[in-house]
Amino acid sequence: MKSCVKCGNEQLVGFIGEDGFHEALCQEHFNELIADEYSDIVPEHIPNELVMKDIDNIPHVFSVEFMILGHCTTLCAFEGSENGYSCKVLGKLDEDFKYLWNRLYYRLHEILFVKYIENDQWIEDRIVGYVAYNDETNRHDLIVDGKSYSWEEIGNHIGTYEGFQVKIEVIDPSDEVY
Repeated sequence: MKSCVKCGNEQLVGFIGEDGFHEALCQEHFNELIADEYSDIVPEHIPNELVMKDIDNIPHVFSVEFMILGHCTTLCAFEGSENGYSCKVLGKLDEDFKYLWNRLYYRLHEILFVKYIENDQWIEDRIVGYVAYNDETNRHDLIVDGKSYSWEEIGNHIGTYEGFQVKIEVIDPSDEVY
């Protein structure tokens, strides 16, 4: 498995330089490299953690990552190391970081205050989540309400709607769907 050439971290962000040379870099070292070129864009202080409560007053701890992609910026929040709530917002290079932070905060608030499944029952005829790889089962699961569901579990519920139409959409993580 490849790791960051500067620190050995295995969570990589690829970088291809102007000369075509490829370096394997982690998020932190990629940001340092980009920050040299875009120093006026990188905020002085980027919180690395955010804690928010959900509709049931349960606190959720999110790791926060800021990244400059060359044509835009991203601010992402991930709960835990695997399968939890997740949110991403995109910003323009000249966009104020506080505005981007507020968009992330309000998007997380929307996500945390909507429930699709309660007591293993769908609340409505609609669920929203994201696909994530499950290392333990060696398959992809669907994460809904910050919890992992196998496609078999989702399929068992959908089976109760036999004869109905089903619409499946794949949407960019930065688009609002809640």
